[in-house]
Amino acid sequence: MTGRRTLSQYAAIAALLALGNHSVWADQTPAEDSKLTEVVVTAQKQGEQDLKDVPIPISVLNGDQLADTSQVLLKDYVSSVPGLNLLPGTNGIQYLSIRGITTGIANPVVGFMIDDVPYGAFSNQAEVPDIDPGDLARIEVLRGPQGTLYGDASMGGLINYVTKQPSTDGFSGRFETGTDFIQNGAGPGYNLRASANVPITDQLAIRISGFERQDPGYIDNPLLNETGVNKANAYGGKFALLWQVTPDTSVAFSALGQYTKQDGLSYIEPALGCLCQDYAPNSSYDDRSVQAYSLTLKTKFSGVTVTSLTGYNVGVDNNSVDFSEDFLSSATLPGVASTPMYSHFITEKVNQELRFNGNLFNNVDWLVGGFYTHEHSPGYQIAYQSDSAGNIIAPLGSLEEHSDFEEYAGFANLTYHFNSQFDIQVGGRETHFNVTSPINTYTGIFASVNPATSGSSDVFTYLLTPEYRISSETMIYARFASGFRPGSPNTSFVIEQGAPAQQAADQTKSYEVGLKSDLFERKLFVDFSAYYIDWSNIQLNLETAGTNGGAALFSYGANGGAAKSEGVDFSFTARPTSELTVSGWVAYDDAVLTQNFPPLPLANGTCPAPDGICGTAYGVMGNRLPFTPELSSTLSVDQTFPLSNGATGFLGGQVEYMGDRIGIFEPTAQRQVYPSYTRTDLRAGVKYEAWTFNVYANNVGDVRGQVNGGPGSFVPRNGFIYITPRTVGLNVSKSF
Repeated sequence: MTGRRTLSQYAAIAALLALGNHSVWADQTPAEDSKLTEVVVTAQKQGEQDLKDVPIPISVLNGDQLADTSQVLLKDYVSSVPGLNLLPGTNGIQYLSIRGITTGIANPVVGFMIDDVPYGAFSNQAEVPDIDPGDLARIEVLRGPQGTLYGDASMGGLINYVTKQPSTDGFSGRFETGTDFIQNGAGPGYNLRASANVPITDQLAIRISGFERQDPGYIDNPLLNETGVNKANAYGGKFALLWQVTPDTSVAFSALGQYTKQDGLSYIEPALGCLCQDYAPNSSYDDRSVQAYSLTLKTKFSGVTVTSLTGYNVGVDNNSVDFSEDFLSSATLPGVASTPMYSHFITEKVNQELRFNGNLFNNVDWLVGGFYTHEHSPGYQIAYQSDSAGNIIAPLGSLEEHSDFEEYAGFANLTYHFNSQFDIQVGGRETHFNVTSPINTYTGIFASVNPATSGSSDVFTYLLTPEYRISSETMIYARFASGFRPGSPNTSFVIEQGAPAQQAADQTKSYEVGLKSDLFERKLFVDFSAYYIDWSNIQLNLETAGTNGGAALFSYGANGGAAKSEGVDFSFTARPTSELTVSGWVAYDDAVLTQNFPPLPLANGTCPAPDGICGTAYGVMGNRLPFTPELSSTLSVDQTFPLSNGATGFLGGQVEYMGDRIGIFEPTAQRQVYPSYTRTDLRAGVKYEAWTFNVYANNVGDVRGQVNGGPGSFVPRNGFIYITPRTVGLNVSKSF
């Protein structure tokens, strides 16, 4: 990305698109019948497949529908997917989990892809970006371990952002603008999006898109007499090119870039009695950028399809958090009012995948491939002393850290069709990874010198899926699959304070049965799955004892105990008439420890463990895993109806229930409890020819649903993160 577009530039794009009005939006009238439309996914890396034919529990979200209702951030639509949970941190980092596989703030357990290219880092510096839905065709969420086809960090599941691709079929475009208001907001927000698909020849096409968005701030800081401190501004764009060299050979390139800046962090301190916080001046902000590039080559010869996928992405995160509670907990430095910690982290990732797939003897589908990735993640943190006006007095200390991750893998997948009804799919993946950490430097209160460390390991993951089609409408399957997360060495700084030398890989093994069916002449689609996941050698993110009164400051990786997650997912979509669509899901998940964590140190500071390694988190068999509700559900209803002059009206709503959850594991048996809540969204609008007018109200009841926070969770200790307050907005779009 090289420069920021202004509102006037986007208006100019819209005017150019209007001059080229060559087509009319396809959905201007209700469907002729009430059959559900086909939903395609690419989850098995063998081209597009009908969702109902894929023996994997998958949820699909439409990008345009998310944009129309201003559900532009992961936290806005995470509850639309059964079993998917999001843990937001105050510093902007987001941690995802699926089906309860999480211990909270730790290395990623959910794989993340942009157009099948892995994004982010293997460590807890990993970035889960919020891709604006104006660039998205759909979001595919795969539940359960996906280690065979997708490798590391997909031990809980996988999210794939599928962006819109160029087409040589004809010119098309879309322009959208809107505004929204949030309860207690300091002012309105706005959004502008524009896109165009432009065929150059009958073999070459490009697609361009851009957006600019301001999310209103709704949190105040009475200490500084500021309102709407968490206002965020975002902008970005995407360029894609498709060259259909021959009917069997294509070249596709895409470049996506987005930038988001938030002046204040989105936590609230309930003790203040308002949607407020009281952080010190110049100590709270977050800005981050996303760049993702991919080059895909596809060709076919002698019945074999060859796919080469090359990717490069960069994530940059800059943020500041006030750590006064830690650094000023037992001593007051003269003239010092706060101690902000400034952080800067970069992750550069290069990926290369080459795969071949075809068919043998008309009853065997096969897929083989190789994968390589390299990550480089440099970063630093600096703690400062600041006065009451936010002016820097002097640094307290700094940390400069670097890590490199390298992975090699080979994978194969084979599907044997016994007949038109019964298949068996078997797959395996052998992965070798290396983790290195060059010399890291720590100064001031963090003073230490850390020599280079490294670690490597080999992991095998597998897949076995028998599938039986009871009829052309109904399929049942069993799925036995595994996933893993790489380990990594600890620095000598934390090893000297009692941490183990390294954190080993952990692994999940899933046992699942499922059913997918189209019923009543495709008026009803149901998707049911029951699962049991065994999680062994759990990776834990623990803390050493820090300075200044023993505040816990320095994290390290360890392993301990085991856990299980067992439950059921049920989702459905019904279209009883051409005007009415009803959909929903319900999920039950019993995610608990099945083994105890390592013991805590004794009162005199000694460790009773035979290996001399104790933990700083209390967890015993039967304790619930963090941030996972036992019960959650969603129900959505949408109705269309004819209006005069050929216009069509629509009206809809969605109710989401989130059960109670428990926070991270603490040094004692006491953990934060997050109560259950119910959120309601409403939407309505009119479609006329190529125009759509849409109004919506999200979180109509202005519910304060807690999703993170409390003592031990993050800084500040008395802060909480809530779901977004009531938001009312209007969007207008035109397609060409």
